[in-house]
Amino acid sequence: MAGRVLSFGGGITLVKHALQSIPIHTMAAISPPNTTIKYIETIIADFFWGRDQDKRKYHWASLDTMSFPCTEGGLGLRRLSDICISLQYKQWWTFRPKVSLWSQFLKSKYCQRAHPVAKKVDTGQYLMWRYMMKNKGKVEECICWKINSGSCSFWWDDWLGRGALAHHTPSISSLNNATIAHFVVNGQWTESKLRQQVPPLLIPFILDSKFQFVQRITDTAVWKTTESGKFTCTSAWDICRSKKDTNVLNSHIWHKYIPFKMSFLLWRAIRLKKPTNEMLPNFGVEPVRCYCCIKKGWDEVDHIFIQGHFAAHIWKYFVSSLGINCQQSSLINQLMCRRNIKGKNSAYTALLQTLPIVICWNLWKNRCSAKYGGKKFSILKVKYLIFRDMLLILKSVFPYLQLPVTWSTVVDFIELCKQDTKVTLVLWNTPPPSRYKLNTDGSALYKPRKIGGGCILPKR
Repeated sequence: MAGRVLSFGGGITLVKHALQSIPIHTMAAISPPNTTIKYIETIIADFFWGRDQDKRKYHWASLDTMSFPCTEGGLGLRRLSDICISLQYKQWWTFRPKVSLWSQFLKSKYCQRAHPVAKKVDTGQYLMWRYMMKNKGKVEECICWKINSGSCSFWWDDWLGRGALAHHTPSISSLNNATIAHFVVNGQWTESKLRQQVPPLLIPFILDSKFQFVQRITDTAVWKTTESGKFTCTSAWDICRSKKDTNVLNSHIWHKYIPFKMSFLLWRAIRLKKPTNEMLPNFGVEPVRCYCCIKKGWDEVDHIFIQGHFAAHIWKYFVSSLGINCQQSSLINQLMCRRNIKGKNSAYTALLQTLPIVICWNLWKNRCSAKYGGKKFSILKVKYLIFRDMLLILKSVFPYLQLPVTWSTVVDFIELCKQDTKVTLVLWNTPPPSRYKLNTDGSALYKPRKIGGGCILPKR
């Protein structure tokens, strides 16, 4: 990424929706070697952090560190190796329940006698088949079968919700392909057959299982990790990826009303991934004094954002009017001190959540303009920029609010705001005989992300 052309926000958008999407079709067909995946990830990392002429810039964080959801301390990227494995999961899902020319070919070649779950991998087999055999155990844990006509395997398919029964019965051969229909007569279990072959401990669970026997309808595979029961690559990726514990601090950094560049600054600052005194010794550079205060302190993260005289004055000016203690010892404590504060309305909540990020962003801009641009630091200018950014955020989210022109009056105004609920009566009027009226409606849910709609054309 050319540093002067794209911001980090533009770079992360291109990485997510372009660079990481280009190889998906290839990975769905074949599984690239690890060296190829690492080479592609190196290109992506170089693009994101940028290059200076012919030299690549320093990577302040590895792609593995950034390849976690934002709630787990990442930037929302995905590792290509995890995407590749999730697509391998999809291959097994496509092979198992679906009937296609490709699945019939593989079953005829590798599973003529044994069930696919019971099949063992061989070194001389096709590479894609070996990947499928490697991942089948993990995928089968997420597949259960809904009984219709009893066409699925009694021993090797998970239809009881306790895994394959063959795993609880060591004496079962991999060539035993008996179906559920073999143990069912007229829609009822044949207890005598069950007691002849099934371990006694499993028989009560089988007899208690309820199903509606429907002839001529094959049994249906259900993907456990989704509400719809259908396979999605996102759910498969969530299974195969490495996970971290969620942190409340991350919810205070990333906000839907805040541009990526501001949140990314805090993401780097709390991890000491900025060119400050904490990192300068790693490059053989001596620590330096700050560029933001009259009484020079050390150019460190907590000094720039919290402890310095300049930063302390800014925090006191903006936060004291909210009735919040602004005397914190570190940047993390300053961000976390608002986690238990509840806003009186949606506008006040947005103000509380976005103000710390905007303050830190403008404090950093002031520091960089003094260090690299040779400009003098100005408290009045920083106050104005913070107030301007907050007005832009509030007006974009709540355009109907007529906000005052000073900070203290803005806080008082938002604090007294009340959310009105308007109820509009809508009546359906019969159209004239020569016309038709099409009635439409729709709704959307944020969690889970679902949207639906419909229309009705009344009969005359």
